[in-house]
Amino acid sequence: MKGGIALGSLIPAKELISFAERSLQKVGVSADDASTIANCLVEADVRGVHSHGINLLPRYVRGILKGDINAQPNVSIEHDRNVIVRVNADNGLGGIAAAYAADLAVERAKEFGLAYITVTNSNHFGAAAPYSMKIAKNKMIGTTITNTPSILPAFGGMTPVLGNNPLAIAVPTKEDPIVLDMALSPIARGKLRGMAEKGESIPPGWALTKEGHPTEDAAEAFDGITLPISGPKGYGLSLINELLSGALSGSLVSREISRSLILDNKGETLDRFGVGHLITALDISAFIDYDVFQERTERIITEIKNSTPALNTEEIYLPGEIENKLQKDRLENGIPLPEMIKRKLDEIANEIGINIMH
Repeated sequence: MKGGIALGSLIPAKELISFAERSLQKVGVSADDASTIANCLVEADVRGVHSHGINLLPRYVRGILKGDINAQPNVSIEHDRNVIVRVNADNGLGGIAAAYAADLAVERAKEFGLAYITVTNSNHFGAAAPYSMKIAKNKMIGTTITNTPSILPAFGGMTPVLGNNPLAIAVPTKEDPIVLDMALSPIARGKLRGMAEKGESIPPGWALTKEGHPTEDAAEAFDGITLPISGPKGYGLSLINELLSGALSGSLVSREISRSLILDNKGETLDRFGVGHLITALDISAFIDYDVFQERTERIITEIKNSTPALNTEEIYLPGEIENKLQKDRLENGIPLPEMIKRKLDEIANEIGINIMH
């Protein structure tokens, strides 16, 4: 490698996309698929979600090199009933099949008004929001759900039996979409790892020690048990998401999914997950005149934005509004990547023998 990323610099999104594309193509991913993955990863970074951005690239590359992930999957439809389709990801990177499913959902919803696309035999797909937002750009409501390796116990239990099973819902508005993008754990595993390495504390109620005692120590939490958000509500939603994305697609579920990435303290190699996704599209105009829907939506937005802020709160934001603002700024001015991620990119560039930047 000829030189790394300058610490403290703002990196243009196109440079990160180019680096991700070249890295993936170096290990056998096709140019089109590499572009799909690279754009999804960097979209997370421009929206401030670094845990699911280019930070994941080294895991993906190493997973392919290890032979656990198929670099050139034949993504295909294996069940088709017009508005209900099951797609086989062929053990490729999850983002390849998820992007395919989102495009297919839009295509079918344009014809039939709605579409439910399940994906089986898949892997980690990064952040969920990009796929739902892709659908929302077509004047549709997009939903994306996936199951993941088990890190959460049932409410009242101690054994990890469910993933944090994120979902993202994107709704188009007259301006930027409303985007709900959330996992069912209070903190991403990668972020918790970073806090543990720094000796930081976490809020009460987030985790237990491996012996089952409440803890506010990030290191104890990382080695222990992460709890679902909002107790029984988060547990219930995680279970439903497991059923909708995993069971409904015929994929691996619960503790069938490999936990080696979770158990590995470094967590830097993606192994085969075999998880499932559910991606849906609702064509708004099939339910109601699109302009009427937008008028109703704007009325709700106005009520929320004009409502009285709580003490010590300067502004009330819509779901995804902060990320939307970040995206505009970072696409124009560049991305301030954390130092730890820059080091990871330097390392993977050295491992596969490419330049970090042109």
